[in-house]
Amino acid sequence: MINETKYVAERTEPPTPDSMSRPEANAPEYATTLEVLVVHEDMPTGLRAKQVLDRLGKEPDVNLHFVVKLWTFKSLQDSLLHQRAGHDANDVFILFLSLHGHLELPTHVCELIDQWVAGRQGPGALVVSLDEGLQDSPVTRAILDCLRTKVLFGGVDLFPHFGATPQAAWNWGSHGRTVEAGARQTSLVAPFLRETMGCNT
Repeated sequence: MINETKYVAERTEPPTPDSMSRPEANAPEYATTLEVLVVHEDMPTGLRAKQVLDRLGKEPDVNLHFVVKLWTFKSLQDSLLHQRAGHDANDVFILFLSLHGHLELPTHVCELIDQWVAGRQGPGALVVSLDEGLQDSPVTRAILDCLRTKVLFGGVDLFPHFGATPQAAWNWGSHGRTVEAGARQTSLVAPFLRETMGCNT
């Protein structure tokens, strides 16, 4: 088991979670470097993505160095930035989509996901993190059904996640049942990474 996860983040539009761009001093050696594209709705959902990746990095036998590239929903509305994000997506194994789940997916986000799935040359993981308590919402069900259809023939596995959304940088830690639920959901991704990436210590 590793004790911490190191991030190298590319900033595309402020604000973004600051700590994701700070390399850790004296970081441990990692068996595998894994690139992750985080596409988030706003700052709170970006912070939640950071929480989930932290938990994933601490899973037993997951010895990974995450290289994180950040894009917001708003930035993808710009055609040039969308093109740049598409270039970033070509290199990543995990696409992490973090949103609240109250609204349908914007067209420009769907297009980026389609491009990423179509460009996959092997297995991949689409992690979708939504606000807790929305598991049975009609909008959430429609989002997940849409994404399942997109990845069906692309060799990509879909991993839904529901968790609390932090409201400030100092409130990244969840407590009680939220942490337990988040840990259970995150643990579903770990066996997939061990099998496909050989992430064993």
